[in-house]
Amino acid sequence: MIGFGKFFAGGVGALAVGVFSSCQTQPPMQSSLPLNRPVTARTVGTAYADYAFEVADTDRNGFVSRPEWLAAGGAEMTFDAIDENRNASLTRTEFVDAASNEPFLLYAKNVADINRDSNLTPKEMRTYGGVQLLRYGF
Repeated sequence: MIGFGKFFAGGVGALAVGVFSSCQTQPPMQSSLPLNRPVTARTVGTAYADYAFEVADTDRNGFVSRPEWLAAGGAEMTFDAIDENRNASLTRTEFVDAASNEPFLLYAKNVADINRDSNLTPKEMRTYGGVQLLRYGF
């Protein structure tokens, strides 16, 4: 029993060091919402912005250009609808403004809630249904 206790204590310490060191070396996560918490009409815009930037902002400059959007599978009409200031570049604020509403949340649940529990999560937005969100007709 003493041997198990020493092994277990050493294992936990090694695990803690591994987790701590990996947190120190990895860049901060882009998502601002917990990936497993259901989104609401209030948070769906933020979840959409997190997802869109994760898949479309390939040069990581904080903007999504039209070529980046199209390469990610987005529709031109969606890009044009989100681009409020018509500068051919999408910002997080434009995504949040466009998608923070009940109709978008209902659409997102319909195409991306893969387990059909009526609780769409940011993690589910990152599945095969997520690309449909890039083609939503705002």
